[in-house]
Amino acid sequence: MAKYAFPYLAVIGLLFNLNIYAQTSKSRYMAGLSATFMDYQGNLTGNFVQYKTFDPGISFGAHAYLNKLMNVSLISSFVPEATYPIARDQFTGTSLIDVSTMAQFKSNGTFMDETASVAPYLVTGFGLNSASNNVRFYVPAGLGVRFQLSENFNFQLQSVYKVALGKNKFQHVAHSAGFVFALPSNPYKEQKPIKETQEEVPAIVQVPIDTDNDGVADRDDFCPEEKGPAAFLGCPEDPNASKEEIADNTLELEQGNEMVDIQQMKDPIEPQHLNAFSDAKPVHQKITKEDLAKLENAMDNIYFEKASDQLTPESLTVLDQVAGLLKKYPQYDLQVLGHTDNTGGQNNNLVLSIKRAFNVKYYLVYDKGVRLSRITSDGYSSVAPLGDNTTVSGRAKNRRVELKLIESDKNKVGYQSN
Repeated sequence: MAKYAFPYLAVIGLLFNLNIYAQTSKSRYMAGLSATFMDYQGNLTGNFVQYKTFDPGISFGAHAYLNKLMNVSLISSFVPEATYPIARDQFTGTSLIDVSTMAQFKSNGTFMDETASVAPYLVTGFGLNSASNNVRFYVPAGLGVRFQLSENFNFQLQSVYKVALGKNKFQHVAHSAGFVFALPSNPYKEQKPIKETQEEVPAIVQVPIDTDNDGVADRDDFCPEEKGPAAFLGCPEDPNASKEEIADNTLELEQGNEMVDIQQMKDPIEPQHLNAFSDAKPVHQKITKEDLAKLENAMDNIYFEKASDQLTPESLTVLDQVAGLLKKYPQYDLQVLGHTDNTGGQNNNLVLSIKRAFNVKYYLVYDKGVRLSRITSDGYSSVAPLGDNTTVSGRAKNRRVELKLIESDKNKVGYQSN
């Protein structure tokens, strides 16, 4: 029955792998596929260098970044034909399933750089194997080394001595060689939220026209071209009126069923009340030279991880300023345009430029709350260079993200949402 259990174990392992993301402090999980070689006979016979006693199999692994010191791994292995000890000097040929969970004590991230191309480590943990109706437990101890072939792809070698637990002390050795690869993740999921401070921008409103400068707006002034007090609705005082009538500042003007206090009309008009006037429409201020300079500075300080579409933490701080400008000037939309140098294939560069521009848009919308309809993004590969692609400095200028503000008609009516 043991040989039929492996397919179910493999499916469970693969499902576990598909639900993880990536490894290191930025990409925390990896999955692995390796060839494994197990030997029971060397320990019993003392002949550890006899390679013919090793039985080959296949191994699946899931590796999670825990902290700078340690990773944890879940490994499941299958050996179709193992020389398995059932008693002292007695072996049987049978299939074997091995499952273990191990801690990796790393050199990269501690006394070596986390992205080192060669990274040795130590392992230990707990495991069990099943063969020929026997289940045995063991404690593994060993060492390994990873070789970084690319940002998301490693080659790994590992050797482990497995000390058996229980009355049957059948220790054995296992070697493995294979590949470990990162699975995609949300590039901003692990970013700590950046506290945002927003300055309250005072509303800019249109002041009603007062042709005769008497303090009564033309729309309320019965004599718009002649100065007069509010008590007389903007008209000159009646020389025939009595002093008592002129001194009465609490006259009321009947308008339908509502009584309006004339004294209130004489008081200064506060800006926050102007929106109540039917012909006072919100007016947005034009972007200042200082804020345009901030936008240009932001374009020069948006960076990505090497050969990647992931934004660096420093770039997120810059994009926070861009989000503040978009909230300050709601009448503008934003175009995000990605560019690359001519290094690498044209198709790869096109995809990279599109993904970089999209990640800028993604951060502004889903992390900073800017409306999705206000931002468009696209990529242009290396077709619009700023510098000479034959020089290092020129290629650096060409690897960029452009930010363009576009005045939008739909925002001119005073829509104040982000």
